[in-house]
Amino acid sequence: MKKVEIGKVKIRFAKPDDFEEINTLLEELTQAIKKVESPSTYVLKAPKSSRRNIFNKIRASENKIFIAKYEGRIVGFVNFQLILNVRYGWTRGHIEEIIVKDGFRGKGIGSLLLTRIKVWCKKNGVKVIKVAPNKKFKETQKFFEKNGFVSKYKGYRLDLK
Repeated sequence: MKKVEIGKVKIRFAKPDDFEEINTLLEELTQAIKKVESPSTYVLKAPKSSRRNIFNKIRASENKIFIAKYEGRIVGFVNFQLILNVRYGWTRGHIEEIIVKDGFRGKGIGSLLLTRIKVWCKKNGVKVIKVAPNKKFKETQKFFEKNGFVSKYKGYRLDLK
């Protein structure tokens, strides 16, 4: 992959016609997860119709999908959820999914997405951003630390059958 001119990367909210490219990125993420997780752990491959349905619900809500576009192609995205916290009386953000297309990683695109999210959060009263990267993805953990995140919590999960 040639050098990415980071100044030419545009960050914006997802539009309806971005779904197909985002779905392709989700396939990359699914393949990466399959390499480290047991397939029986949970359903890794959602039907395209289910993904489109959730994509449309996110777009219709206060939650956001940020995309990074370079030379006319989506090369990264973040599924950013807003969570209301009664105890503190504020809104916090949660990064549910983040992926940069293979061949574009390590070139600043992920950091650019996070920078844009931080700016949006400050403008919109979001006080904290949390993320729970898969503990098997050491490079992802290093990426978040490089971008100012601090490891604080051990997470738990309950798969409902």
